[in-house]
Amino acid sequence: MDAAPEPAVGALTASTVDEVTTLLKSESLKELIADVDKYLDVKKAFLADNDPEYDLIVRCNEMSVTINHHIADIHKFNRDLYQIRFPELESLVPHALDYARTVLKLGNDLASVPILNEILPAAHIITISMAASNTTGHDLSPDELKRVSDGCQAALDLEAMQSKVRGYVASRMAMYAPNLSALVGSEVASNLIGAAGGLFQLSNVPSTTLFALGKKRQILVGLSTATQLKRYGFVGECDIMQEVPVDLEKKTARMIANKAALMARLDLQNDSYRNGESGAKFRQDILDRIEKWQAPPPQRRVKVIQRPDINATKTRRGGQKLHRAKQKYHVTEMRKRANRVAFGKIQEEHGNSMKTMGMLDFEGSGVIRATASEEAGFKIKAKKWKKMGGGRNGGKTPGFATSVFAYDTVEGLALVDPNANKEKVAEESQSYFNSSSSFVNLKK
Repeated sequence: MDAAPEPAVGALTASTVDEVTTLLKSESLKELIADVDKYLDVKKAFLADNDPEYDLIVRCNEMSVTINHHIADIHKFNRDLYQIRFPELESLVPHALDYARTVLKLGNDLASVPILNEILPAAHIITISMAASNTTGHDLSPDELKRVSDGCQAALDLEAMQSKVRGYVASRMAMYAPNLSALVGSEVASNLIGAAGGLFQLSNVPSTTLFALGKKRQILVGLSTATQLKRYGFVGECDIMQEVPVDLEKKTARMIANKAALMARLDLQNDSYRNGESGAKFRQDILDRIEKWQAPPPQRRVKVIQRPDINATKTRRGGQKLHRAKQKYHVTEMRKRANRVAFGKIQEEHGNSMKTMGMLDFEGSGVIRATASEEAGFKIKAKKWKKMGGGRNGGKTPGFATSVFAYDTVEGLALVDPNANKEKVAEESQSYFNSSSSFVNLKK
């Protein structure tokens, strides 16, 4: 195969499209198209590396990249010529082939913008119509109009040949790249390989770059993006992408691009991996993942209430009411001491009840005396205490605050007057320390 001619570089100084590119009339392109027509109807089940058709597929991929470069140069030539008539069209239609089709439809008559509905979306047509009504350009001369028409037609002719080459490569994708074809389809695999320049070049492309291969740049010119279709390059043309919801498109496209990059590297390995099973497996994994994304969340499990046990004792909850009830019937300190037994001492029984006084019975005194302490929770408020007449006796301990008992071996437990003991002690003291005592009146 002859080397493909280099794209011409002076699109601004070229007078005709033949000076920009000679690829359309080159022998290499003609020979390639003839070979494609020769092998297009041939059916094969396997494609070996030494097969001449394998070399033809490699040449087709290289030619597809070369055609892209030449179409870009022709687009510069057309844009430089037509900006005399409609300079705003360059920013409104950035894609080279759409620009060529638009220029061929319009020519010098910008009033025929509505006929572009077969080429561009309705929103873009409205924008172009508004820009055409306020354009600063002027009509082209017949010679200029013929040159720009020839350039646009040349770009479309190259695009038609590229489509034919890619169609042939797509028909051989099941043998050339079986795993990639099983994952995204033969047509998408052919476009990816053609855009990269071959299977080896595609295997070196990272998934983030493969995700954007074939993506068109959109110029919205202030229009809303709510109704605009998102473009994901050639990956967006996969049949899997046509069935997913809009909110899952980007996530699905990235996942397909990741797996396509892996399949391209796998198809470069030996023949044991080139059976398409890995691509089919990854495709099914992607479909299962999408189905899982769309599945509704699991329903909340209804817990059955356990049957209550009638015989079980219920634990009473704590609170102020329960706290007060406990304080009302709690065991006092006197009762606690009465319930205790002194270690190593014999307790005497009182009366016929056969009960002892416990720690309240002091040995040898015969008197049991204990002061009633004010328990927490039963404190009387100051105002209420004053209203009840509290504090009249100067804060002294009231009579009911002490318990005085006397124990007699004959009569048992009996009440006694505590003041009687004080008077007896006073009388005994007077015999020693009174004023008439000789001990005090000792003369010196």
